[in-house]
Amino acid sequence: MIAQPLYGEFSEIERVFDADDAYIILLALADMIATKQAQQGLDFAELAAGERMVFYLLWFDTEVANGCLETFFQGEHGSYALEMLAALECIGAVKNYSLFSLALSVFPFSRPAQDSQQRFGQLHAAGDRGQMLLKALDRSYALEAEDALMQGVIYLERHIEVLM
Repeated sequence: MIAQPLYGEFSEIERVFDADDAYIILLALADMIATKQAQQGLDFAELAAGERMVFYLLWFDTEVANGCLETFFQGEHGSYALEMLAALECIGAVKNYSLFSLALSVFPFSRPAQDSQQRFGQLHAAGDRGQMLLKALDRSYALEAEDALMQGVIYLERHIEVLM
């Protein structure tokens, strides 16, 4: 099934960008996208790349910025790690991209398993060295990370067509 725009004219979605807070903007976009997804019976994979990016950025912020990398990889959204990495690169979040790339290196071939149980096993197999790397990257993230939400909002506003 091909996703159809729900938003009507650009002006409807452009109004979302009038808010001052990047998190609020992305939440509003996520709500619009989820409504479209439900109304059209779409799977997540059927959404436009920019629409999926909204969720990747929110998940990254919620689970990595407000949590830790190990918890992210063990959770349900860890299966989207490579897509999140691509989203960080796309929006120009160079420091976040570098840190997240290093975090992925604890997995075989830097590719976490899609299945959460297998990812847990991969993390366990990485041993103390992998755990120490993830903890060090968590500290680096806290000190050096860019505001991926704001960078994402800037990117999406400049490239609004990716949401259609």
